[in-house]
Order: sequence, then structure tokens, then C-alpha cells
Amino acid sequence: MFNFVLYSLMILAAAGMLYGNNKFKSKGVAWGRPLAGACGVLALICALVIMWQFMTKDQKRIGGIIEKELRYFDYKMQYLANYLSTKYPSHKYLLITNQKTEYNAQRHDVMLAALKSLTIAKVHEVLPPEEMGPEAMGGAEMFLTADKFDQIIEDNPECTMVISTLGLPMDYQRMKFWRKKAAERPQLVLVDAYVWDLKKAIQVGAIAAVVQYKPDAEYKPNEDVPDNVDEAFTKRFILLTPENVEEMNKKYAGLFMEDAKK
Repeated sequence: MFNFVLYSLMILAAAGMLYGNNKFKSKGVAWGRPLAGACGVLALICALVIMWQFMTKDQKRIGGIIEKELRYFDYKMQYLANYLSTKYPSHKYLLITNQKTEYNAQRHDVMLAALKSLTIAKVHEVLPPEEMGPEAMGGAEMFLTADKFDQIIEDNPECTMVISTLGLPMDYQRMKFWRKKAAERPQLVLVDAYVWDLKKAIQVGAIAAVVQYKPDAEYKPNEDVPDNVDEAFTKRFILLTPENVEEMNKKYAGLFMEDAKK
């Protein structure tokens, strides 16, 4: 109703502006110009109020989507922590993640709170190279190379499990990690990682778990986020492990390179 009144008032004001301007120009009526000016100001105010309403509504919609995605992220990390604390209760964890800034501080806090059931011995934030400066463009995963990944692991020998929220480096095949004996290296846990050619690494247990977006998940901006951790996780994500990798390979065609070639 309020919008209808605004639109009607704006139309009337525009009409009054044209009427007053026409009276002044065609017949020299003195009150024509003030009327046109007043109606013009009123039309502008109405237009600004309408624009403000649209912007506020859009901001609320975007804010609502961001809040829901943060809740899904929280449940995803809680689900992973529940699995790891049950499967690997005595391990010490190295968390490799992106740099905490004012823009992602809330997400970082949610992540650490969700992983509180695990013994996180070290959090390593991947920073841009010094020569690029702190304002370097690109995500942290762009700065993570095979050599750096190996070095991070070597610098934290007390950690027997590594959780990477950045996946693996693009040149991960070059990592010395793969050439070490199983007893001499920690196991990897990947969050939102590219798994196309990682099936074998998961099968042999070098990668203990991968949290991946569910290939057939439906994304609806207006959907309600389930309050239950397991239910929310199942709605959006899958957990790949050595025990279920074959099952997941059959369930989701094209998830792995081997399946896509058949």
C-alpha cells in the first residue's frame, strides 16, 4: 500500500511539474515555475525513497543468503570434526587455511569453534609472497605451492593429521609428501577440494577424508537451513573416505577421472 501511494504521488508530482512548466512557458503564469520546482522536488524525493526501499530489500536478501551459507559452513565443519574426533581421537591436527582478515573474521571464528572437538596443535595461515605485499590479488590457494605445502608439514612434525581448507596446491603431484612412507607422513583431510584425480590417494588412506559439495544438491536462496548438523550436511555435502570412495564413485557419475573414462 505504501509503495502504491509513493508511485501515485510521484506520478502526480511529475504531472504537476509538467503542468506548471507549461503554464509558465506558454502563458507566463507567475506561479507556474514555483509549482514546477516544488513538484520536481517532490517527485525526486519519492523516487529516492522508492530506490532506498529496493536497495534495503536487496541488502536484506543478500544478507540472508550470506547468513544461511555461513550456517551451512558451520554445520559442514562441525560434521567433519565429529567424524574426525570419532575416527581419529588421539591425533594432533595442523590446520592450513587462508589469512584471517577483517572481511572473513566471522568465518574464521565459526570454523575454529566448529573444530573445537579436535586437538588443533597449529593453525597455519597462508599469506601472499612478501614481494607481492599484503594487498595481493587472488585467494590463498593461488599462493600455495607444492614446495610450500611440504615445508608447512615439515615445520610441524608433531601433527599427525593435516586439515587443509585450501585443498591441495595446483602442482600437488610434485609434493614430496607422496613419496614418503605412510608411517612417516601425516594423513590429509581436505575441505572443498578438487578430487578429479585423487581417488587412488583416498583409497590408500594418504587422504583420510574429503568434504565435497554434493553433486546433485539443489541450491534455493529461500530454503530453510536444517537445525540438525547431520541433516544440514547431508543436504549440501558429501564426505569421501577410504571406506566409501567406491560407493561414492558409483553414486555420482563423473566424480573421479577413472569413472569418467568408462
